[in-house]
Amino acid sequence: MLRQGRAGVEGETAQPIALAGGAENEQTLAGILLVGAGDRSVPLITEAISAGATSAALVDVLASIGTETARTALERATQAPPPEVAAAAEQALRTLDEIGRQQE
Repeated sequence: MLRQGRAGVEGETAQPIALAGGAENEQTLAGILLVGAGDRSVPLITEAISAGATSAALVDVLASIGTETARTALERATQAPPPEVAAAAEQALRTLDEIGRQQE
């Protein structure tokens, strides 16, 4: 289930988000909303990965966003401690590179 929050006071840190747990349709909806928010969701996703979230779904969302900001976050995620997150980030970068080559 998506858990997202921001305190109403400017400058406070966003709470980590997670796409883990909950029903599959809730996870799907969370992913759709995060992708729809584009670059605005990248800091929240990055924070969740940095906090130790092991969901490869977060990496998939970054790949789906596909912007330079998301790519930078994916590059950082390749160094993430959970090996499944790092591996998913490496695969996502390869996929984005392939898509870029096909569009040239």
